[in-house]
Amino acid sequence: MKVSQVMTPDPACCLPQDSVDIAARLMRIQDVGLIPVVEGQNVPKLVGVLTDRDLAILVVAPGREARKTKVSEVMTRNVVTCNDTDSVEEALDSMKSHQIRRIPVLSKGNGVVGILSQSDIALRLKDFETTGEVVAEISKPSFP
Repeated sequence: MKVSQVMTPDPACCLPQDSVDIAARLMRIQDVGLIPVVEGQNVPKLVGVLTDRDLAILVVAPGREARKTKVSEVMTRNVVTCNDTDSVEEALDSMKSHQIRRIPVLSKGNGVVGILSQSDIALRLKDFETTGEVVAEISKPSFP
């Protein structure tokens, strides 16, 4: 099975120069915990992601003003991605090895075409053993 068959397509995206309050409102409206950050015209290039954890740790906890903080200041830049033509197994392996719950999905032209999340796997694969394995691997503590 291909990633394109399981992912959530056409995710809402934000720009690096957007303020984090705009991105946070977009997360609330879309009911998501990750927003791809893109720049460019024809095929917007993925330059990072902003997660609900980024907002909590890097904006709320230190008391930064959401309206004055740019997405580029707090986004995650080194993003693990997969392609829409990859097998779900390849994407799951990547999610497990990097311990990430959501992974942006790119097209051959490197445009963002979807997000693959734990819930996509649980809802669409209907393979409880695989879902349990993925959740266990991703949730392992990264310290001894």
